[in-house]
Amino acid sequence: MVTQFRYRVSISALAITLFGCSGDLYRVQDESLKMHTHKFQTFLQREQVEAAMHENQAIELIGLQLKGGRLPGTDTLKSADLERQSRLLDSVREQSALNWVSLAQYYASRQQYAAARALYQRVMQSYAKGGDRLYAEYAKQALADMDILALGRSAQEPPLASPTFSTSR
Repeated sequence: MVTQFRYRVSISALAITLFGCSGDLYRVQDESLKMHTHKFQTFLQREQVEAAMHENQAIELIGLQLKGGRLPGTDTLKSADLERQSRLLDSVREQSALNWVSLAQYYASRQQYAAARALYQRVMQSYAKGGDRLYAEYAKQALADMDILALGRSAQEPPLASPTFSTSR
């Protein structure tokens, strides 16, 4: 009898917890965004680049779920929910763009220009529209600056000896 009581209390507590979490789905997703952002920054500081990339991809997945209306418990949306969804989607897109730029800066600071270039181009392609276009413009300028640095480095290096050709035989 005591076991049944404990079982019922456990089930009730679980149901209350689940109802409380699913009751404010956007708050849960916002907390998930913050958690992934913190993990991204921690991994990048530790130079665990692949793990940082996975965290940013998880952030992008939240955005895709929001855009596709695939969040659990979002069968019918109220007008207030649409506003919250839009704000959360904006936050997700901005954080994701910021993370990609940070990752590109990481590579550029380590003179891994090919990786930095690829990430800046990704930002330019993914965030060229809407409120996030500032990140695309920043990436475009960063690419131009990186090209200046790369050209400056190659100009400072001594030229390789090239074969000389004689016109006389």
